[in-house]
Amino acid sequence: SLVGSEMCIRDSIYILFFVGVYEKITNNENLTDRLVNLFNGFMIINTIFIGIGLITNWELFKSYPYTTRFGYQGLIELAGESIHLYTTAISLAYIKYVKTKKYGLLILFILGGILLGKKAMFIYLALLVLVHLIYLKKKKILYGIGALTVLLIVFSNYIIEAFLKMFPFWQDLYKAEGLVTVIFSKRDILFIESIDYIQANWHPLNYMFGGIDFSNFRSEFGFFDLFLALGILGTSLYFWFVYKYFLSKQITIVKTVFILIFVTEAFSGGLIINIIPMIFLYLVAKYLEKKYTITA
Repeated sequence: SLVGSEMCIRDSIYILFFVGVYEKITNNENLTDRLVNLFNGFMIINTIFIGIGLITNWELFKSYPYTTRFGYQGLIELAGESIHLYTTAISLAYIKYVKTKKYGLLILFILGGILLGKKAMFIYLALLVLVHLIYLKKKKILYGIGALTVLLIVFSNYIIEAFLKMFPFWQDLYKAEGLVTVIFSKRDILFIESIDYIQANWHPLNYMFGGIDFSNFRSEFGFFDLFLALGILGTSLYFWFVYKYFLSKQITIVKTVFILIFVTEAFSGGLIINIIPMIFLYLVAKYLEKKYTITA
């Protein structure tokens, strides 16, 4: 249990050390460009393999191999990594679309993200559509979305029944625990268990510095788990770090889209504790910071 907690803390703060070293590299702009291009290339190749997995139904390329749950993640090994690699790739492609009106990669990465079969991706895409409509100032469309939301609430029972017929994997969980648990893939249950744990075991210092048995207790809500690992003090420092190196020097649309990525992390987890997605998110942030200056 101690090892599990130490690994979570190590993975969470690795990005701090990486950024500290990377920022010291002289003239790292060209390196950043090459690495971001490499990331884009890999995501294109991976999306092709997702398509191959969909056509051939190979277990190797599935998000949940040897189960009835739908989803393909191609060459990416970890489910938690796949969501955030695609939210990062889609965000980069979206910013380029806004600036250049070239949308080929954006459509490709959105299709790849949808085929992951992960609910967090649909949360991110829904928020991105909303942000895009606000960016375009399409008030009539926003009113239409509001009306559609009301209709979805009114006819929610019919929609749930249709969803469960399309994705029978969730039927048993829905009957046993309800809709909220299905939406959050049992994270709500894990969250309650984590709250019970800290109420029973934490001392005042734990609230400041964290400390939990991550082998048995984690909510998989990204920032709540960060609080469990690092406490109020560590989480506050982490938020400062994210603001300084990911958000503070970005133009408004970039800053907004990056916030969507972190909102998705809050609901799904998998970004902060996975080193590779955080590294590429930082590199994309640095790339966009240089390409689109705050005065643009």
